[in-house]
Amino acid sequence: MKAKLNTAITLLYIAAFANFTLELIGLDKELSSFLTLLLDLGICYVGFSSIGKSKFNISFMLLVVLLSLFNFLAHDYSIISYLNGLRELLMIFVMFSFYEGIANTPWAAKFKFGIDKFIKVFLIAQFPIVMYQFFLYGASDKVGGSLGAGNSGVLTLLTIPMVFMLIKERRAKVGMKAYYNALYLIPIFLNETKISFLLIPIMFLCLTDFKKRMGTILLSLGFGAVVFMALNTLYSDQGQTSENPIKEMFNGEFLEFYLLSDVDEGVDVPRFTKIITAVNLLNENTA
Repeated sequence: MKAKLNTAITLLYIAAFANFTLELIGLDKELSSFLTLLLDLGICYVGFSSIGKSKFNISFMLLVVLLSLFNFLAHDYSIISYLNGLRELLMIFVMFSFYEGIANTPWAAKFKFGIDKFIKVFLIAQFPIVMYQFFLYGASDKVGGSLGAGNSGVLTLLTIPMVFMLIKERRAKVGMKAYYNALYLIPIFLNETKISFLLIPIMFLCLTDFKKRMGTILLSLGFGAVVFMALNTLYSDQGQTSENPIKEMFNGEFLEFYLLSDVDEGVDVPRFTKIITAVNLLNENTA
């Protein structure tokens, strides 16, 4: 179990820092596929070696594989596309099997210690890396921190839960001083991740304990409002600033364009358009 535990922690560091390192030395295009393969093999080793402890997990995994196979046979797409899609599902599944396997063992505390250390290293490392990318590319999707260019959204979706956990765990020990951990949010202010405008208020709302005294509640909500307004002030979209980003971002016309515009209208396929296009493609293949 010790070997699997160390492997799992090592995989976290590789996944968190390898992309930026490869970009820095100019080998990202040459070695990115090998990196993905390395991570997949490591996850398989960690996950599949734990899955045998639960008959339910084995049965569920076989069911997923069987259903995916039926879906593959019913539609006209390549075996590579099928295996790649199945791979993503199985990677998530086997990692949950690993977590379940150590949950009620003495190794759980050691794994928690390793995760806590990783979170601090990860959050601190984003400051110099994001600043470097910001001055190099400006506020854009390329400001992905140690995760690499194009991963700004992933960086945001990792940073906010990490900060939430740090504040929640530390608050019981140090009180309101735990909110200093919100400073770790600064790196995501320097990319153009729009979801931050929703997730940051939700984070502070979830941190608010409405059973506490009114002063504590107001202080928590007030701190969240300050962070939110700071984000609104510093936010820029691909280097273009505006007087009130919140107002423009939640404008009906902008949301329709951002989520539902045609594929050819922008650089990236809009979020909801991806879903609609995928459904239409599946229907065409089925017909």
